[in-house]
Amino acid sequence: MKDAESNFESAKKYFLDGLLSVEKGNFIEAETLFLQALKIMPDRVSILTNLSAVQIKLSKFDEAYKAALLSTEVEDHNAAAWLNVGLALFNLNETEGAMQAYSKALSLNPQYPEALLNLGVLFASQRLFDEAIKKYEAVLELNNNNVEAWVNKGVALHEVKQYPEALKHFDTAICLNENSVEAWLNKSSSLFEQGAFDTSLACIERAYHLKPEQELAIGELLKAKFKMCEWSGIEDLIDKCCHDINNGRLASSPFPLIGFVDDPNAHLQAASSYVEKHFPSSKLSKPTFQFKAKEKIKIGYYSADFYNHATSYLMAQVLEEHNSERFEIYAFSFGPMLNDDMRQRIKGLFFKFIEIGDLSDKEVVELSRNENIDIAVDLKGFTQYARTGIFAHKLAPLQINYLGYPGTLGAKYFDYVVADRTLIPVDLQKFYSEKIVYLPNSYQANDARRKISSSTQNKAEWGLPATGFVYCCFNNNYKILPNIFDIWMRILKSVDGSVLWLFEDNPFASRNLKLEAEKRGVDPIRLIFASKLPLDQHLARLRLADLFLDTLPYNAHTTASDALWAGLPLLTCPGKSFASRVAASLLHAVELPELVMDSLEAYEAKAIELAKDTSQLNAIKLKLEQNRKTSSLFDGKLFAQHLEMAYEAMFSRYQAGLAPDVIDVGELIQQKG
Repeated sequence: MKDAESNFESAKKYFLDGLLSVEKGNFIEAETLFLQALKIMPDRVSILTNLSAVQIKLSKFDEAYKAALLSTEVEDHNAAAWLNVGLALFNLNETEGAMQAYSKALSLNPQYPEALLNLGVLFASQRLFDEAIKKYEAVLELNNNNVEAWVNKGVALHEVKQYPEALKHFDTAICLNENSVEAWLNKSSSLFEQGAFDTSLACIERAYHLKPEQELAIGELLKAKFKMCEWSGIEDLIDKCCHDINNGRLASSPFPLIGFVDDPNAHLQAASSYVEKHFPSSKLSKPTFQFKAKEKIKIGYYSADFYNHATSYLMAQVLEEHNSERFEIYAFSFGPMLNDDMRQRIKGLFFKFIEIGDLSDKEVVELSRNENIDIAVDLKGFTQYARTGIFAHKLAPLQINYLGYPGTLGAKYFDYVVADRTLIPVDLQKFYSEKIVYLPNSYQANDARRKISSSTQNKAEWGLPATGFVYCCFNNNYKILPNIFDIWMRILKSVDGSVLWLFEDNPFASRNLKLEAEKRGVDPIRLIFASKLPLDQHLARLRLADLFLDTLPYNAHTTASDALWAGLPLLTCPGKSFASRVAASLLHAVELPELVMDSLEAYEAKAIELAKDTSQLNAIKLKLEQNRKTSSLFDGKLFAQHLEMAYEAMFSRYQAGLAPDVIDVGELIQQKG
């Protein structure tokens, strides 16, 4: 009896000390104490429930699930235990099980705000935003001062593009708690989407100063600053961002990072952490795909960009050239339902064009599997409106990262990334979670049927001087980093009468770039900004420039091939990352390696040299004009054949029961003789 009492007191002390550790935020210590208590009293529900809650905080979701499930087996009517089961399953990407657990918790306690909130989060993760909003509203009916519910409802409204209404919810949350980091972060996002970049920056700065270690905050802060070309303090921020990422903290989502850091290891770390946190592969159940002999390989292209968008501009001819006798191609579209000229051009090329924008992740997965897609090609990656979550459940036996995102996705459920030898040299393969598919020329699809407007363009209508060298860069302004801008300003100083023609992304960036030019002793009038145009007119406009100056570490991509197609030479300096080597890939494919510089010093010198040596520049322009008609870069039919060979090689390995491995299409061509 005394032993039992002693054991009880010991377990009680461990348990109470664990609760104190939780209050202090020391979850590692709390877990240790709860485990000690559990050794003494292994079936105590209060210990198991608190242990699972702490393990969820520590992202130990497998252990949390086991502890929470055990507590429900001991006491089936414990709503908190079922909530923890749901939380653990949700974080293991087992959404069906999580929904059942949350529903069980609510059946035991219909007015359980935490269960309602988390069920709302689950619905939102599946893009069931109307259902999510209903759950958040139910929480607010119980307590109208619940800050988390106001924020979450605002996020759901943001996702359906109701930005003004979302802002009202974030403002309400801030009124209730002016130190709500989540409210300030999400308010920043909604303002950003509406083009209010200055107030968006102010909000993200507030969030960052409240909690510098907040997940993704520093990356969002840098994204906002680069969007406006507002460069104060960015060097220290970039250093801190990289330090945090290399120490395992998710300081930035992957996409902004590639714009300001030329470090493929940091890109891999950020991508891996991001998918593990937000889109983990299912760990408790695995889909089984049964191979069936078939005449055609079914390729599914998944994108939000099947309209007048850069991705479709590149892919259109490939889709037209696909061999319909060997391949059956499907479009899974989750972007705007526009009926523009590009949609009209490509829609009929697919065996099926399926709108999935209103479908949940689960519905998309079921649809893809029912269509027996063999190879699912993600054309979005981590770019805007991506649906990474659908791939986490395995849509198809093989899943491919291609074109939309210039880097690794860091996810084990993507089998291959399509590249070339310039983009990913052998020594850099280790920074990609996918196996590399090497195409023999450039990785980038291109459309040789892109029309260039025949309308007469003149310099005066664009504010360009009648004489004087015209440098240009039509990349998005956020790709312009201070060190590159320093070089550009030195180039302008070295070439009398020259100007720099830039894309006008937003008035804040244009104003700041002019101020930065003035700081460097360059008259701001020498920076000339151009608005967006329809593609055919933009291609014609490019012919007014003399030389395209590329950015680093995020090169021109579609913009680079546009320039080359228009006959405008492009000067680049590759780095180590995928995004920093794209322009070099294109230049090698169009047989102009002399425009690929091996250092920024050489890049600067060459830009000045070409402006002063017109005969050299004219020779390059003539060579480009000839090569654009004959080189591999703009041979859409040849590219389609090479891509199809890659698909066949991937699928053959799968048929043979072999794991994905590096595929070199150039070697396959040689083997065929």
